[in-house]
Amino acid sequence: EPTQPPTEPTQPPTEPPVEFADAPAGVDPLSLPEMITTDELNLRAQPRDDRENVYVEVPAGTSLRVYEQLGDWVSVIYDGKLLYCAKAYLTELPTQPPTQPPTQPPTQPPTQPPTQPPTQPPTQPPTQPPTQPALPPVKVSPQLPVSDGKMTGLTPGMTRAQLEVLLGVSEGGTVSVVSAAGAPRQADDPVGTGDLVTVLGREGETVASYTLILYGDVNGDGRINLSDLIRVRNHILGTPLPEGAFRLAGNVNGDDKINLSDLIKVRNHILGDSLISQ
Repeated sequence: EPTQPPTEPTQPPTEPPVEFADAPAGVDPLSLPEMITTDELNLRAQPRDDRENVYVEVPAGTSLRVYEQLGDWVSVIYDGKLLYCAKAYLTELPTQPPTQPPTQPPTQPPTQPPTQPPTQPPTQPPTQPPTQPALPPVKVSPQLPVSDGKMTGLTPGMTRAQLEVLLGVSEGGTVSVVSAAGAPRQADDPVGTGDLVTVLGREGETVASYTLILYGDVNGDGRINLSDLIRVRNHILGTPLPEGAFRLAGNVNGDDKINLSDLIKVRNHILGDSLISQ
């Protein structure tokens, strides 16, 4: 019988490796729209759901630059690559609404000094003039909430002049307001997180002092805007806010930590959807 020549074993076909494309040449990622991830999200080589297709998993709050919208998917520039992810897990970075000019506090009408009745010349030999009674001490009756030396209840854009009216300082007292950076606040300057308010008595002694907290204002400029949103986002991503007043201001929802919930509240305040409670 003739023998058959041995056949060569065939190798099973192998799947081609997934290729991760580089970002398109000449495209500046900073010129593309910016969106933020709302949850942990896989970035993929192609717009399809399979594990081998995943390039990297990014955490919630990650900033991505969107190259193209593809229905339920978007292509993004990340780490020098053109990648794909599900559009449902992205949210747009809000635009900053126009700021309202600060309102001026109502002016108080000038008080007239009491008129003294005319005195009659003495008929008796002159006596020693009576001593002046001691002046009452300076008192402070603030109309804003105070706890552990922290004063809250401010409104964004409140000026130093408006704050002084709400401090309720009695006659003879003076008020000093200095920013966290050490700059004195003038009458029309907005007051913000980290400002130190000091009430002085007649002899220059300290009667009371408070540190201001404006929830959502984490840069101390007295307003809640896009700069604060970015700082809260960066804190979540690993660039922490300074200790003290600024971290207290970043904890918008009062749960003693700064997370995505606080970021969303700051965003909604900027958009005017819901204002932050002070």
